[in-house]
Amino acid sequence: MFFNGKAIDKNVPLKEVIVPGLLKSVKFTPYGNGKIYLAPFNIGPMGLVYNKNLFDKKGWAIPKTCDDFFALGEVAKKDGRALFTYQGIYAGYMEIILFPMIASAGGNLDKIFNYEKGSFKNAAVKNALTAIADISKKGYLMKGTVALNHTQSQGDMMMGKALFIPNGAWMEGEMKDAPREDGFSFGLIAPPAVKAGSKPYVAVSYEQFSIPAKAKNPELAKEFLRFLYTDESVKLFGEKANGVMAVKGGRDLVKPYISESNYNFYSVFDYSVPVIQNWKLLPQGSKINVGREIFDKCVTAVMNGDMTVDQWMDNVEKAFAQARDEISKAK
Repeated sequence: MFFNGKAIDKNVPLKEVIVPGLLKSVKFTPYGNGKIYLAPFNIGPMGLVYNKNLFDKKGWAIPKTCDDFFALGEVAKKDGRALFTYQGIYAGYMEIILFPMIASAGGNLDKIFNYEKGSFKNAAVKNALTAIADISKKGYLMKGTVALNHTQSQGDMMMGKALFIPNGAWMEGEMKDAPREDGFSFGLIAPPAVKAGSKPYVAVSYEQFSIPAKAKNPELAKEFLRFLYTDESVKLFGEKANGVMAVKGGRDLVKPYISESNYNFYSVFDYSVPVIQNWKLLPQGSKINVGREIFDKCVTAVMNGDMTVDQWMDNVEKAFAQARDEISKAK
């Protein structure tokens, strides 16, 4: 296996260079047979992006729990700001807070990612979904959010209309030319914990490399891939792309080359539990789109008051039942 081979610049197998846990995740080992089909590229945290300079200036504390979060919402109102916005017409961005909040409420993400019966309809999930619904119900959602695309909502947040937006380390580059509030500086935190005393959880983004099965020179491609995991390559990626490769110690290797805010984004991993979405692979031709069932069909409806949290859970449970049926028939 490729990752059992020796790293170019270290006397260890290549698999020991990669961030722990990634190679065993469904994203890279999708069939549960131990075979790796994709190679990790970059990695980054996803959480709540905010204006760090504003918080420092106002002396506002970072909310650690939902109670803290909503209390800050009242402070934000008095300051003429909303607490929260999201990429309204691309509701999938809400996965950034949903799964960490479910985990912090005591929900079992492994069962959810395996479509187990009842995994999305229980007290823990309901508490997390209720907290998300309360953002709108209690008047903390930025006006007009549900009609905005990603750059519009992100731009409004950067102009000070909302304190937080779910996003990742890429937002700084994506919005580099966007207007912003005076003194704006990027910060990122883990979503607030639903259950007091819970550890914070944070979603993880990652991309991947692949070598086509019919590549003209697959052995040379493998050598190039091995080079990409060297310290030299990791530093080049930081210098040229302001990014962090999915290798151990990658953040510190690129510290001299990436922006200070981007480096600080990764500090969220120092105090939170990473959430990697290990969705069980669905059969070829599956009619289930999990993201559509969880987010596209439900988030805006819940935020508009057209759907209850119980209906949200029921919709997902119905989709999970169909997924289980498809998997069973495919065996």
